Amino acid sequence: MESKTGRPAWPLGRYIKYAIGEIVLVVIGILIALQVNNYNNQQKTHDREIALLKDLEIDLEMADEKNKKQISWFRQSQDIHYQIYHESLGQGSFDSTMRYHDLVWTAIVRDFISENYHSRMHEISDERLKRILRDYLWREQLVMEAINEWNDTKMDKVRPFLEKNGLYNNEVVFNDKPYEFMNIGKDGLVIDYNRLTEHYGSQELDQLLYTLRHSASWCLHCMGKLDEASTNLNLALDYFIDGEADKLEDIKPLEGYY
Repeated sequence: MESKTGRPAWPLGRYIKYAIGEIVLVVIGILIALQVNNYNNQQKTHDREIALLKDLEIDLEMADEKNKKQISWFRQSQDIHYQIYHESLGQGSFDSTMRYHDLVWTAIVRDFISENYHSRMHEISDERLKRILRDYLWREQLVMEAINEWNDTKMDKVRPFLEKNGLYNNEVVFNDKPYEFMNIGKDGLVIDYNRLTEHYGSQELDQLLYTLRHSASWCLHCMGKLDEASTNLNLALDYFIDGEADKLEDIKPLEGYY
């Protein structure tokens, strides 16, 4: 059979085969395009995840440094509690290296990692890494609660005791730097040490010392666990970022609820 142009006409079956071939090619092209697009999207998601985890590593380093400073400060505070207690029993005397006026001060705390990463947990793909991060966030919240309890003790019990008994040393406090907070007590003890010793052995001071000792040790316990959780999280982040996610199985969760 010839077409009107004089050229042989294709049989119907050949047209159908040609059409099917065209359709198959189009479908294959679409599938390849979808796969390439899917791969590109997955790669972008992975790159965003790695960028997030690298930011977390940097922030975790700063948070870890602050936690270690807090541990050092609370240890010094606990040393003061023990010093005063031993003095009250006649087992010690004034120690010029002790910052007795730290009895006044509260602690500043901030849940930096929770604040910045709790809401972004869904951007992390690996459940093992999420578990390790959740453990850190939990420990961070325990530190927050412990320090808030510590601050409440200072504000509700210790400072009223000092004020009521006239233990603040205004001659030291009112120095030549009236507008600078960090200069309070720069020339001596904010607390009048001699007046403080007059309360040694009193039930009120003994009970305050117990509360301070209890609260400080709880803060130190929580901070110590946070330090352990930080070590785990740092290791987990290194593994995942370096493409060694299988090693996450080797990181065990901390023992105990607290």
